Amino acid sequence: LIGAWEIGATVIANHKRTPENILPHLYQIIAAIFSTKKVANGMTATQIVLTSAQATLLRALLGFALGALLGFVFALIMKLSGVVEKLIFPYLMLIQLIPVLGLAPIILSITGDINKSRILIAAILSFYPVATNTLAGFKSVEKEKYDLMFIYAAKKWMLYSKVLIPASIPYFFTG
Repeated sequence: LIGAWEIGATVIANHKRTPENILPHLYQIIAAIFSTKKVANGMTATQIVLTSAQATLLRALLGFALGALLGFVFALIMKLSGVVEKLIFPYLMLIQLIPVLGLAPIILSITGDINKSRILIAAILSFYPVATNTLAGFKSVEKEKYDLMFIYAAKKWMLYSKVLIPASIPYFFTG
């Protein structure tokens, strides 16, 4: 791989392509990593890469957390009401069928901000698997556990907090 890279870089360098750094040699990449030369905005190349990586990871984590939270809440609402499940679930499947590349420009035009749209796209990507798997976890509880909670005269919130939510946690993390 290194040999192929160097051969490609040499061939491109001999053809005098513009821009010149279209395929730099590996020694140039390594030198740029350790260079103290300011490239843009008073930062080195390494600082620019690390700053960009930090922003990307922050957006991805924020979108993932938002999507996971909304997915859990929607699964809980769908479990509470079978009517809501029958209304919402087909639209959840539609969201999953739309390609992200087709959805991204629409979300960008709605939000008007590239950073918000990236967070929203990450949330949409994590929303569907969490919602469907958590709902499957809620539905996986055995009838005997329902009967036991009924015998103890447990309220609905006790059923959810003691039986359904703990049973759905493995499914939630799978999602």
